[in-house]
Amino acid sequence: MVVGMVEDANQSIWIIVASGSDRDRLLHVNPRTGSADVVPQATAPSHIAASPTGTVVVLSTPSGELSILHDGQTWEHVVLPTGPRTGHNLLADAEGSLFVATDAGLYRWKESKWSALTTKNGLPCDAVQDLVNEPDGGLWLHLACGFVNVRKRDVDA
Repeated sequence: MVVGMVEDANQSIWIIVASGSDRDRLLHVNPRTGSADVVPQATAPSHIAASPTGTVVVLSTPSGELSILHDGQTWEHVVLPTGPRTGHNLLADAEGSLFVATDAGLYRWKESKWSALTTKNGLPCDAVQDLVNEPDGGLWLHLACGFVNVRKRDVDA
């Protein structure tokens, strides 16, 4: 069963497949040949996102690890600061930010460091279940306690 799919800037397709009793797998479909290869660098993938600039990001909910593919060649592995089984969704933007919706707030990975938006600095509750980007760079967050719009200037701050 397909549980996630994105197209990168090179028109490659990346698919997360849940295979019942087997581990979930990440597949890469070559746009020229149509062949699908298993990507071993992303273990137990749960969620996937692609930025307009070509970065592909895979979240493993069981381990709490992000696998980030830069330039279609180099994998970077980053541990989510909220720990295993806390991530719900991903968003990669054109400005180089990676946002992760978690049980403990909204976390952003940018320039190799984490920042957080939580109840300590403005959210009405910490459990962020989903998020979408606005055309101007702001965000809409689906929280356990409702919906919140975060303006771009607040995201940047």
